[in-house]
Amino acid sequence: MGLQISGIIAEYVIDEVLNYTKQKLTCQLPFIKKYRDDIITAMPEEFIQQSLQILNSFDTSKTLQFIIEVENNKSLPFLDMTVIREETEEGSTLMTDWYKKKISSNRYIHHRSYHPFNMKVNIIRNLKTRITKICHPRFINRNLKILSGILRENGYPYGLLNKIIHGTPNTLESPRQIESLQATNEEQTRRYITLPYIEELTPPLKKLIPKEKFQVATRNVKPLRSIFTNLKDPTPTLQQNGVVYKISCKDCEGVYVAQTSTTLKQRLSGHKSDINNIRRSCALAIHMIDEEHQPNFEEVSILNKEKNLEKRLFLEMVRISQEEHCINARKDIQNLSSIYYLLIEWDKRKKTRASTDIQSESLVL
Repeated sequence: MGLQISGIIAEYVIDEVLNYTKQKLTCQLPFIKKYRDDIITAMPEEFIQQSLQILNSFDTSKTLQFIIEVENNKSLPFLDMTVIREETEEGSTLMTDWYKKKISSNRYIHHRSYHPFNMKVNIIRNLKTRITKICHPRFINRNLKILSGILRENGYPYGLLNKIIHGTPNTLESPRQIESLQATNEEQTRRYITLPYIEELTPPLKKLIPKEKFQVATRNVKPLRSIFTNLKDPTPTLQQNGVVYKISCKDCEGVYVAQTSTTLKQRLSGHKSDINNIRRSCALAIHMIDEEHQPNFEEVSILNKEKNLEKRLFLEMVRISQEEHCINARKDIQNLSSIYYLLIEWDKRKKTRASTDIQSESLVL
């Protein structure tokens, strides 16, 4: 589990298991509902053990094994629902209620957290929609009051909660959702872009982007990892992959910047092999061979970490442009937009002026 394809594989496997079980089971099942590897059904009590034995006989290697949970007080949890069996004059009927595990922390994005306000509003709306969709009408109002109390513990003001949770009808689809369904074809032609969320800058910047062409999403620039200490041992520099790195020259001020998807150790081995065998495969090897210089492999530094190739290539071009004594070939930055190039040059001149002012001040002192 954890891979994107894991859920799809689980669906296929469970379908095969269910087909195998239904062929061997000697009773009829009134319904079967499943999600990934969670299955809920109803059957006579005397067939419970038989069904478990059939399920576990599917995989002879015993790698895939199932367990069964039986209803308690005529109710059974399934995903984020509690399925309740109620006896009536017409027979048994099933109702669903909102289910929360006893170990649930009830923690959501705090109202004072550094996130866009519309994201916090959408949290309230989405939780209300979930309750409205999965709960029997008998339980909706009770669960909405529970939800309001949980969100109050997360710092949400009573007025906002009252307006969204209790001040709007408990419909399954809000007008905004209906409009979004009607505009599905239009959404397919729009491109999605992400911007870092900076409270004073991002909202006015979003207004400048045409909504008919782009859908803008924001990302948090203050993640939890910036607050809490990382308890895991850091990955050694040479074992890291998906990085933009810099190698300096021992005999001059030249530096070489590049990116790699493999581990840095493997990439440095390739550079060493190119230099030793006089292969002019990259700007680093060409510089070292022509100038008879030595690269400083011992002090290689990582400038950026990025798993996405396109983003990593962009970061590589930016880092090359930022270096004053870069030995990379001109073609390495030919795809960099002129706008970014001008911004980088402006930033370099600004830093040069700042360093000059500091030196002049130190001389005066």
